Amino acid sequence: MFEFNVAAFADRLAKLPVRVSLLESGTYNRYLRENVFDVLRQSGKFDLRDLDCDAFTYQDVTPVSYPSCFIHSQVGWAKTFNKFVKDTGASSRKEPSFF
Repeated sequence: MFEFNVAAFADRLAKLPVRVSLLESGTYNRYLRENVFDVLRQSGKFDLRDLDCDAFTYQDVTPVSYPSCFIHSQVGWAKTFNKFVKDTGASSRKEPSFF
């Protein structure tokens, strides 16, 4: 019968890498406001060849709905991973342990 091995669990837990959150909220960028969006409002068109990609970051163009999409995607990934783990057969080990 397998037992929960506290020492093995604590050892593996201590070795986990620090989780970096990829969730970033959007920020205001003056360049985009003045040189892109204001131009679009006035003339109705903007030539993408005039866009200075060094003047803004991806965080500046992050949509407001991104945090909810990000969380939904993470939850879906975790559920799918759990399903695959549940359907995977057990492997044999030399010593009985939970981890």
